[in-house]
Amino acid sequence: MQSETSDKWQSVSKDYIAGEMRPAHKHSRAQLLYACEGIMLATTRQGRRIIAPYQALWIPAGIEHTITFLSATKMRSLYFDKSEYKDIFESKSIKVFAATALIRELIATLFQHQFPGAKQEMRHLLLLLVQETKAFNADVLMPEEEPLRSVLNDLLHHRAWSTSAQELANKLNVTPRTLTRHFIRATGMSFRDWKHRMRLIFALEKIANGSPVKSTAIQAGYSDASAFSIQFKNLYGSCPRDFFKSDN
Repeated sequence: MQSETSDKWQSVSKDYIAGEMRPAHKHSRAQLLYACEGIMLATTRQGRRIIAPYQALWIPAGIEHTITFLSATKMRSLYFDKSEYKDIFESKSIKVFAATALIRELIATLFQHQFPGAKQEMRHLLLLLVQETKAFNADVLMPEEEPLRSVLNDLLHHRAWSTSAQELANKLNVTPRTLTRHFIRATGMSFRDWKHRMRLIFALEKIANGSPVKSTAIQAGYSDASAFSIQFKNLYGSCPRDFFKSDN
């Protein structure tokens, strides 16, 4: 683990294996959480949110949270004192947002310890970008209640994308109608829509790590790359290849 601390700021770099978890904790400073690689699940009283590749998470000071690493993850955390952001925005709720090329470069540069004399200015610019970047509109929540949570974790672990609502209801020993009602209450969407978004999130990780779009589409349960690209664009606003270009 790489860590740096000063009177005003702290940065932490650490790698995690799939399945690891940071138990419930909170910080006296606001936290900007980003993964160079991997998928994270953040649990707070405000919900359970997936942080996919090329996304970041802002956690206000004092918010208790648990971080679960759904795949091998290279995590980067930057911590900000209230004096740094109080004149920029109010930090009251967590926020998942797109980590644009500029945001990613600023984070990388801060961890490479380049241009130490400009560190404060880079952090200030980063905070401005956090404030101006819209919250991600493809948020995916993970249920808190058992046994639904464990069954879904098992589905994700085995990439069982073909699982139907009827099969899920059978595993939970409930009727499909009861499952639908509970699932929407727990996640804000149907099981079909939830599974659709999770398939795209895991595909996003594979493509980010260099996997070809065609093979990734098949592994994610799509009939071909074209069908996958259409669904990807509907959710993320661009086709897979364009999503990873430097201007995103």
